[in-house]
Amino acid sequence: MSEISAKTSTYLSKHYKGKRFVFYLWVDYLVPAIRISIVSYYEKLELPFGCNLNKVDDLKEVISQFKNKALLNGISAERLLRESSDENEETANFILTVYSKIISC
Repeated sequence: MSEISAKTSTYLSKHYKGKRFVFYLWVDYLVPAIRISIVSYYEKLELPFGCNLNKVDDLKEVISQFKNKALLNGISAERLLRESSDENEETANFILTVYSKIISC
């Protein structure tokens, strides 16, 4: 996975000299999938994840979470949604592990 980050950095540096970007990687548990997003960097602005974040400096932590939790412990996403009584409370308590790296071109 770090190769993805490195190749992305190389591509952006070639085509967007003088710009800054943020490379994000996180797990979308409802799909389940690993999500990648690359956005322009602005001081003190982040993607609006809508939950509390556990920011990590190592891609392996996100990959580990995907391997361990993406299958929802055998519980279907539909069942989890059905059993959810208060979505706002759930979102407030949910902590998403996110890897991010600023890429300066």
